[in-house]
Amino acid sequence: MPDSIATPALPLLNPFLGWLPAKHWRRKKEEFVYEVTVAVGANAAAVGALAFDSDSDFIVLAQTRTIYAADFLTVVGAGHHIVAITDSGSGRNRTSQAIHIDNYFGTAQLPRRLEFPKFVNAGTVWTGTITDISVAPGIARSIRLAFHGFKIYPFGE
Repeated sequence: MPDSIATPALPLLNPFLGWLPAKHWRRKKEEFVYEVTVAVGANAAAVGALAFDSDSDFIVLAQTRTIYAADFLTVVGAGHHIVAITDSGSGRNRTSQAIHIDNYFGTAQLPRRLEFPKFVNAGTVWTGTITDISVAPGIARSIRLAFHGFKIYPFGE
């Protein structure tokens, strides 16, 4: 080969390698979304559980929520709900106290991107308590919480 031909450039490093543990760098990764639906009555609280698959670890990059009327057909633009999420295995809370759902979850149009992506071990279970704080009597809601990110499988690419 002539000297004038440059050596191919190395591929750009993945932006996640800076915070992803080195043992996960060469593992197969796949985009994935976990979702949990919680039905909340008027001026009531409800608990939903989200079990992460045991076949892979997961990285949460963004969070969204969709709030439906009780008919599961009509999307309600805003909600009057507070949410508290706990890692059931470790007992750690994801927030210092229950906070307004709009401060913790984005929408499909404007997802809440995490400042620091959250690493979740395979088989972890999160529980979410959602409380209706509206003053309107008799309005039940179905709330879908989605965690967007990617799975990291235990074996290489």
